[in-house]
Amino acid sequence: AEADAADAASPFRAYEVSQLAGAMALLHTADREMLVKHPMGAVGPIACYRCYEAGDGQWFFLACANEGFFRRMLAALDLTHLADDPRLKDAWVFTNQSAGPRELLVPTLEALFRTKPRAHWVKVLDEADVPVQIVQSRGAFRESRFVAENHMRVRLEHPVHAFVDMIGVPVAMQGTPRRVRVRAPLLGEHNDDVAPRVWEPPGEAHPAVASSLSPHGSATKPDAAPAWRGAPR
Repeated sequence: AEADAADAASPFRAYEVSQLAGAMALLHTADREMLVKHPMGAVGPIACYRCYEAGDGQWFFLACANEGFFRRMLAALDLTHLADDPRLKDAWVFTNQSAGPRELLVPTLEALFRTKPRAHWVKVLDEADVPVQIVQSRGAFRESRFVAENHMRVRLEHPVHAFVDMIGVPVAMQGTPRRVRVRAPLLGEHNDDVAPRVWEPPGEAHPAVASSLSPHGSATKPDAAPAWRGAPR
């Protein structure tokens, strides 16, 4: 709705959201604890569609989402003797959550991948036309050229930290381009500007929001709690 309203005056009605920009915006909110607690786990339950650690401690993602990729992966890794093992039937199917494929394939692949560095396995699998990609840290991804070229890293001046990197806007609008204009405020920094517009005080003077928490607010707290504008009474 906001995008439609902002773009209403423009002759253009084209919107674009790149997968990379959307992923970057989501990655900003992810953390290690959340990934570990995720129902799929940090690496995933599908033996041929998950993260693996290579011998140099670097991780990569193996993505055999169909039988063709699965068989090419086994051939590239010299594991063709497992191709017709009944325990690996439909091992690439996402709905197949049985323990058989994991118990057989995961230890085998983990042991094999730890014998050589990540670059070796990515090259071997890529040359065999098997979907594979390196796993980057959040910092490495943020500093990559892909993020920079999609304008998803914006550096702004900051009064405490000199500068901060903000996440860019993943939605590209032709008529009214979006951009990050200001940094996130310090705690209470905008109290005096915002409070008169959003608080309805019981008396004549509006209260300072969170004045006891921030040096940017007013010095006193209200005696009576004010009501939000539009809130039920």
